Amino acid sequence: MGTKRDKAETEVDTRPWRKRHPVLSRFVLYPLGLGLAVLLVVLLMERQDDDTATELRALQQQLDGLSLILVADPSGDEVLRILDDKFDRDDLPVRTQGRALRWRALAWRRKLNLAADAKDEAGKRTAIAALDKAHAAAAALDLEPAERYSLALERAEALLEQQRVDEGIAALPPADQAPTPTHDLLRAFTYAQGVRLQDDLETGLGLLRARLGALDAPLEATPVGYVGGREWSRAQVAVELANFVTKEGKRPADSDLWLRLRRLAPKNFDLQVAAALGLLTLSHPDEALRAWERARVLNGRLAQAALRKNNELAPLEERLRQP
Repeated sequence: MGTKRDKAETEVDTRPWRKRHPVLSRFVLYPLGLGLAVLLVVLLMERQDDDTATELRALQQQLDGLSLILVADPSGDEVLRILDDKFDRDDLPVRTQGRALRWRALAWRRKLNLAADAKDEAGKRTAIAALDKAHAAAAALDLEPAERYSLALERAEALLEQQRVDEGIAALPPADQAPTPTHDLLRAFTYAQGVRLQDDLETGLGLLRARLGALDAPLEATPVGYVGGREWSRAQVAVELANFVTKEGKRPADSDLWLRLRRLAPKNFDLQVAAALGLLTLSHPDEALRAWERARVLNGRLAQAALRKNNELAPLEERLRQP
């Protein structure tokens, strides 16, 4: 028979590994547990970051869709409701806060115009106060240079709409600080509208003709400037400038501006259609026909839609269909 010592040596120790090897467990289990805890915290933080990024993308999409909502509800009430419900918070990125405030100002500009049309003086005062407050709040943010420049352009436009012409022109940001060529064109356009209100149309037209004459290729169609609730490309702003010169200048020689734009952006459908209409207005039907023909080649489906929208294009279409 074995002794008690022999039995003790042959019995299986059923205690947990941590108690059987207390020193080793301190070097293995504790660091392992700490590592798992850290990993869990990191995963939770990443999940939180993903949720935050998803929320911000959703909010940005809502901001991008406000232009359509303003079309559906011209009063601006629905836009303001969305801004109150979703964007009246301080934890949003500065850029998102700034754009939300700029949209608030745009909605109040719409309400101001409606009040002016209705000769509602009390409504005008309310709208002006809310508009000024939104612009001031946006200006107080630490915005990026391009966002701040765009805000200044919108402020100038709002003042010009109120016939506060001197204030509007003074509010324009310096031309030499424009963050992109697109912003420079938008500033020139706003300035031209301002001096027209001062009965100095020729100064504005001269500036726009100079800007259009200095454009170089390629005339980008990619939007780079967010102003007035929409993204603008250099090509789109160039079309606006040329349309303004065509309408206000009524000078046949300005057809050269459209011909230049056509050469700078031969693959831009919208520009070709605008050129066709502009050249017709300036009594250059043959060049207008070439621009319309180019537009049809670029996109026949969109050309048919443009034809239904603009009756002025019908004679050009008839000429193209002649044998």
